[in-house]
Amino acid sequence: MESCSHNGVVAAGSRKTGRAFSLAARFMAAFKMALVFVAFRATGYRWSRGCRMTISGGMPTIFVSDMDAAVRFYLEALGLKLLERYGDHWASIDAGHGLTIGLHPASAQNPAGRVGSMTIGFRSSEPIRETVAKLKARGVVFRGDIVDDTQLLVANFQDPDGNPFYLAEPKAEYQRKPQPASTAKP
Repeated sequence: MESCSHNGVVAAGSRKTGRAFSLAARFMAAFKMALVFVAFRATGYRWSRGCRMTISGGMPTIFVSDMDAAVRFYLEALGLKLLERYGDHWASIDAGHGLTIGLHPASAQNPAGRVGSMTIGFRSSEPIRETVAKLKARGVVFRGDIVDDTQLLVANFQDPDGNPFYLAEPKAEYQRKPQPASTAKP
């Protein structure tokens, strides 16, 4: 039986010990770099045409207290897909449209369910009221009613560790309209 260690957490039975640690470390580094890029963009900074971007994606990582319960929640309650799992050390969840969520065991440095430290929003692929009803039937706990937030309808919910999420449906007048390729901005 193999085991791996990361942030003081040992996961016995990981199938690919070195790869699990390597993937987790690479995704965390890429995610931190992506946050820097987002901060630059928020201040109006734009990359010049001669500047090559050194980041290609990222992954939000959620720290969980029970890997089995977390994987079950994301697959069965939310209906997402499992990309890979390395025992109780790491799981990657496909949330659609290019969003991959990493699940990692909680530790003293990274406890599970710390409200206010992160949130992930999901787009509703059907009217939000229908999606909320389906998710409630699968046991998802929502915090309050659907909120009208000017441009969006938003429903807040949580995973089994109390990590906050929201479901959003853009109002019709605020939905993105595809631009023809010749007029699309980079």
